[in-house]
Amino acid sequence: KSHLNQKCLSRVLLVWSIAVGLGLQILNDVRALKKLSYNNVVAYDKPSKMQMAAHIAGRIIYILFAFAWPFALFPAWKAMIWATVPNVVFSLCFMINTQINHLVGHCAHAFDSNFFKHQIITAQ
Repeated sequence: KSHLNQKCLSRVLLVWSIAVGLGLQILNDVRALKKLSYNNVVAYDKPSKMQMAAHIAGRIIYILFAFAWPFALFPAWKAMIWATVPNVVFSLCFMINTQINHLVGHCAHAFDSNFFKHQIITAQ
């Protein structure tokens, strides 16, 4: 049922175009920090106050450079291009390559009950 919307190319392209910049860099990060696990599987310790401050500072710097900085340098139409196109292109390339990597023969049908081993053998 979760794959029903994949038949619509425009939806797939929309999701893939924001998957890295918004999904992996921001939303997954916030979810992981809140739950202290990544994708409800990979657990990690609660960061210290210093680690959390450095982490948040890094995310703020990412947002400022990737999305706000172009608006300080360029007219609005050009800034919009600089704030979106590089992220969209990178995200699409990343998503295409992850799909290719997961669909090769020895990865597509590989399985291990140990989550970490499974991740390694299916991501070759």
